[in-house]
Amino acid sequence: MAELKRIAICDDEIGTCSDLEKIVLDFADRRALQIETEVFYSGEAFYRSIQEQCLYDLCFLDIQLLELDGVQVGKQIREQLGNDKISIVYISSKETYAMSLFQVRPLDFLIKPLTKEKVAAVLEQFIRLSEANKNEFYYHAGKSVCRLYLDEIHYFA
Repeated sequence: MAELKRIAICDDEIGTCSDLEKIVLDFADRRALQIETEVFYSGEAFYRSIQEQCLYDLCFLDIQLLELDGVQVGKQIREQLGNDKISIVYISSKETYAMSLFQVRPLDFLIKPLTKEKVAAVLEQFIRLSEANKNEFYYHAGKSVCRLYLDEIHYFA
């Protein structure tokens, strides 16, 4: 069974979200990957979802969001939640943010407009890195496939 990868897309531009989701799902179809996407139109909604234990493997996160911007969301994910496992790809129409992102340790930084080639290259890199760092345990709970990281497992009962 192919591993399910959960990808979040967070941008306040509906068109960008739609285009990016289509590119990701087309990539998954071409590579026969099991990828599930979820779209958020605000940093607050995305952060709430992560706080509620929604586990994402990768997120495409716009920097310029209305209230809670992408840099703040990234910092909260890393610092407040202590989550270093989710790969963050920042997206923006401005290059000037690149230096302020280092402390969040993003996987990449893409400049809009996004192209299939740019997104595919990031997805290839993400898949390659996640294959190299396989440290996950998958199990079935009802009809759902659940995942735990091995460092989160203390014992099996």
